[in-house]
Amino acid sequence: MDEIHVPDEETRIRPQSTVVHRLTIVSTVYHQVHGGEAQDLQTRCSRVLTTDEQLYQRLMKSTEKPSPIDLGWLKGLPIGLIHIDNRDKQAELLVYFGASEALIKIPPLESFFFTPAKEFSVQVSSNIGGSKFMVSIIPG
Repeated sequence: MDEIHVPDEETRIRPQSTVVHRLTIVSTVYHQVHGGEAQDLQTRCSRVLTTDEQLYQRLMKSTEKPSPIDLGWLKGLPIGLIHIDNRDKQAELLVYFGASEALIKIPPLESFFFTPAKEFSVQVSSNIGGSKFMVSIIPG
């Protein structure tokens, strides 16, 4: 009768790990009224991305007229997240989504992120031309 050999832990074939490209968001907003305790609003979420494409990031200057943000090499690809960070200490950024009037206002030194449902034109303007902002785009 033939002997049955059971491989030990070191010689067993291990399944290859599945590479997952992931987007994770952790955000906390605090609200406090005078004399009261701060209340926090927390966001924690994570989702799998369909690509291993690199993050696209550009420092841009706004104008008083809406101008499209540059999607770089990600134009036409699925977008996982767009983050607009207002780097100016005085200017408010206004964000347009293919509309004639601004839908989002980003106060000085604040930011906004979103995931578009489909490809469209995102435009930015500011009340003070030449304001700096950072656009970061994570492919989807």
